[in-house]
Amino acid sequence: MNRKMIIIIFVLILLSNVNIAQGLEQGIQCYIEKISFKIDNNTDDIEYDVLFYDDLPYMSLEQIESIYNSDIDFHDIDKEVDIKRYRDFDECNPLEGEIFVYGTIKILDDEKGYIEIEQAFDHNSTEIEGRKEIVDDLVIILKRGDNKMNIAFKDLKLGDNIGMVLNANGKVRGIILEG
Repeated sequence: MNRKMIIIIFVLILLSNVNIAQGLEQGIQCYIEKISFKIDNNTDDIEYDVLFYDDLPYMSLEQIESIYNSDIDFHDIDKEVDIKRYRDFDECNPLEGEIFVYGTIKILDDEKGYIEIEQAFDHNSTEIEGRKEIVDDLVIILKRGDNKMNIAFKDLKLGDNIGMVLNANGKVRGIILEG
């Protein structure tokens, strides 16, 4: 008799949980609409499909990262979002054939995408020569004190003192300008 009673109680518990779960079900009314963004009065419109709920826009972290040219990492375990207001690049990795060099900008060509520096040497320097091509996704960081921000290649000036990371193919993938 005890065994039947236990089975009946178990079935009742299962059925009641199903009913509770059905009661929690809720419909969400939302829609997707394309909206434009203007960043710092820039005339180039950036358009994204955005989810609207209760007439408020909701965006993915990837969209926000793209709009603000920042790095956003979501840590699923902690349920935490880490936001850097600038896009960073990985440190130079000599094991992958990369080198880091210091120097003063001698030649810049934004249209052709190259840079040439007058190299500064220390005891660890690897000499580079000539113009260096830049990668399409070049990251340039302007660092002033504890603050960092990204700038465009066209914002560099002749005479700027910089540090550059060259990838294994000899192309510039990252530049640091201390200002």
